[in-house]
Amino acid sequence: MIRREFLNSLAAGFTVAAAGCEGHAETQKPAVDRGRLAITSPKSGERVTGDPIGLSGTGAVPGAQLIVTVTTNKDWLQNGGAKIFSDGRWVYSNCYISGQGQFNRHLIAVTMMKDGQVLDSAMVDGIVRMD
Repeated sequence: MIRREFLNSLAAGFTVAAAGCEGHAETQKPAVDRGRLAITSPKSGERVTGDPIGLSGTGAVPGAQLIVTVTTNKDWLQNGGAKIFSDGRWVYSNCYISGQGQFNRHLIAVTMMKDGQVLDSAMVDGIVRMD
């Protein structure tokens, strides 16, 4: 539930910002082609080394933005960099999974946005950082 509320508030922020630009009222945007976003690395339940780690996946729409959050005891918005290739593959660098003890079980969510619209999202859970 927290995840959906977070994504909705994030999307609402983009819509409000777009509506406030140059006094233009918000208008209905045409549908954008949607990919089937997936995180291929790391996989759910995987034990990883290093902090930060890199992510990779498929199904991204070229020209979209990838927003990454890591959830341990709360949502941590990441500020790494994403590269989307023309075939929809993508990589993301500098994803921090720093939780320790009871918080060393991470949920990683990637949300794809384009033109102020949330197009898709993908999650992996149970990522454990090995020291």
